[in-house]
Amino acid sequence: MKYPKFEIGSLRADCRNNQERAEEFRNDDVLSCSRRSCVAHREFCPQGVDSPFRRLAHSPILLALALLSSLHSQSSNCLAAELGTAFTYQGKLGDGGAAANGLYDFEFTVYDAATGGNHVAPALPMDSVSVTNGLFTAMLDFGPGVFLGEERWLGISVRTNRAADFATFPTRQLLSPVPYALHASQAGIAASVTGNSVSAQGLNTLAPPAPGQVLTFDSTGLAWTNPAALGNAWSLGGNGGTTPNVNFLGTTDNQPLEFKVNGRRALRLEPTATGAPNVIAGDASNVVAPGTAGGTVAG
Repeated sequence: MKYPKFEIGSLRADCRNNQERAEEFRNDDVLSCSRRSCVAHREFCPQGVDSPFRRLAHSPILLALALLSSLHSQSSNCLAAELGTAFTYQGKLGDGGAAANGLYDFEFTVYDAATGGNHVAPALPMDSVSVTNGLFTAMLDFGPGVFLGEERWLGISVRTNRAADFATFPTRQLLSPVPYALHASQAGIAASVTGNSVSAQGLNTLAPPAPGQVLTFDSTGLAWTNPAALGNAWSLGGNGGTTPNVNFLGTTDNQPLEFKVNGRRALRLEPTATGAPNVIAGDASNVVAPGTAGGTVAG
């Protein structure tokens, strides 16, 4: 097929002062944050940097677009309010060596790779887009589930209004982090979280526990459990159905066991070589003479 001869224009206009840019765009919706627009787009036209878009300006490419993407804001003070999945795409189109003017049809596609790869959303057609002095603006909305943190590339095709065939820009544009800027406001792994809720039930992990239940974990995951159902647990509220020599409080090694009151020892049970323990109660300074077995001290 024979492509129309589209080519890139200079990007120097994008580094003018904001007043000149505002006069050129004449679009309050796009320039609601115009005081910061040059700062926001500095990455595309820093002084002394050979931008990939500048290199394209000197390459023999039939179709070329300058990507100047930014988040669309309805607020004049640039506050990040409740936003959807749409973002503003601004570009500059040349046609036959001059800035394009008139109506053009565009088609935008998001891919998961710079070449080849797969579509991650249906192609988004934009018919009869007005281009003035080469400049155009399109509001792109590929829906949810597209920008979840992975790298994404934007493929662009264009044709003169209602022409038979599209000419496709041969190089896909790597989408900068701008469309991801508000991704954390609805993180991909938090789709089940109820708005303004951080409770266990709101996080959709477990139902709220019944009074007295404890949180347990095993190979199947987390669960709220009644203490009576825990085979190796000992409830401070009392236990029933216990079996001597199976359910007990104490040690299983050759170490003394102490009970304290108000932070001080009140009772000490010491193991001995004969198996008869020494029982030392009362004052914390009480001791049993070395070598004693089965001794009892109190008071």
